[in-house]
Amino acid sequence: MLFRKVLAPLTALLMTATLAHAEGPVANAGDIFVAEAKSRPMIPNRPAAIYMLIENVGGTADRLVSVSSPAFEVLELHETTEKDGVMQMARLPSIEVPAGGLVMLEPGGLHIMGFGAPEPKKEGDEFPLTLTFETAGELTITVMVGKIEVGHDHGGHDHSGHDHSGHNHGHGTKD
Repeated sequence: MLFRKVLAPLTALLMTATLAHAEGPVANAGDIFVAEAKSRPMIPNRPAAIYMLIENVGGTADRLVSVSSPAFEVLELHETTEKDGVMQMARLPSIEVPAGGLVMLEPGGLHIMGFGAPEPKKEGDEFPLTLTFETAGELTITVMVGKIEVGHDHGGHDHSGHDHSGHNHGHGTKD
């Protein structure tokens, strides 16, 4: 009872303070806040990896269930994990955003993959990205293309320069 009346609002305030110091604009839909949406400069004929911070200041968990953008033919939610010393990437149906929690989409972990960019984006470019959450609904943000600062070292695995030939990522074509 004490948690719900006193600590839960305090926790929400502290979590909001997390994104208050984020680089660039912070956008929100309901209790979901998104900041630091970035992608590295793209290599022709290679997928792009998109990263950001997603914070849920509410008392109920939510899920990122889809993403879309006119900058790509296909966008997918992905996770990189390490198994027996080998980095593996898997497509996810959704990304859980826990109540009062912060989810980091970053190199070597959760991220968004963009396939089929009509024109590779270079440093300084930006593009729109619409995130669809199960509860909060749609939120359109701007993704900046540039250098990615890695907050946590997960082995430095980055898909933007990865050779995807021979890998099928579940959208019917090989990358």
